[in-house]
Amino acid sequence: MTPDIQQAKRDMRKEMKRRLQELTPAERETYNRRIWERFFQLEAVKRAKTVMIYYGVGTEIDTVPLIEGLLSQGKTVGLPVCREDMNLDIGRIKSLRQVKARHFKHFTLMEPWNTPFLEPAVLDMAVIPGIAFDIKGNRLGHGAGYYDRFLSSVPPKVYKLGLAYDIQIMAQIPVAEHDRPMDGLLTPTRSIQF
Repeated sequence: MTPDIQQAKRDMRKEMKRRLQELTPAERETYNRRIWERFFQLEAVKRAKTVMIYYGVGTEIDTVPLIEGLLSQGKTVGLPVCREDMNLDIGRIKSLRQVKARHFKHFTLMEPWNTPFLEPAVLDMAVIPGIAFDIKGNRLGHGAGYYDRFLSSVPPKVYKLGLAYDIQIMAQIPVAEHDRPMDGLLTPTRSIQF
C-alpha cells in the first residue's frame, strides 16, 4: 500500500470516528431500528442458511436483534473470533449466552466462548462491519486487516453485506490491492447491490 493511500485512509478513519461519536443516542436508536426492520427483508438474508455476523460494539450498529432473529429462524450463525496472528475464526453459536466480552489488543470485543468453529466455505452470507463504505462496495475497516484477510479466504458464492449508517457512505474510499469489496450494503435508508 502506498504512503498516500495509507494517509488517506487514516484521515478518513479519523473523520468517520468523529461523525459516529457525534450521533446522539436517539439518532443511533432510530437508525438501528430501521436497519433491523430492513435486514430480514433482504433476499440474500432470506436465502442464507449459514451466516457469519459480527456483534456490534462501541459506535458500530447494534446487531444483537439481527443475531437473535437469525437464530430464531433456525439459521446456523457464526460470530468472528480474532486470533493473535491477525486472522479470524468463526465461532458457531446457538444462543447469545455463548458470547462473552473479551479484551483484545486495544478493543473490547464480544466473541463466542468455547464453541465449535465453522469453515468459511460453509457460509452463505457474511455480515461485515466497517468505518466507512463507498458507492462501489469498497470498505474502510479499522486498519488491522482482519476482515480483508478473512474475506480473501471466503469463496465467491458467499454474499458479503456491509452494514452502515448513512453518514458512513463516502463517494470514494482509497483502495489497496488487498482490500475486498462488498456485494451489498444496507443503511437505514438504502439497500445497494454491487
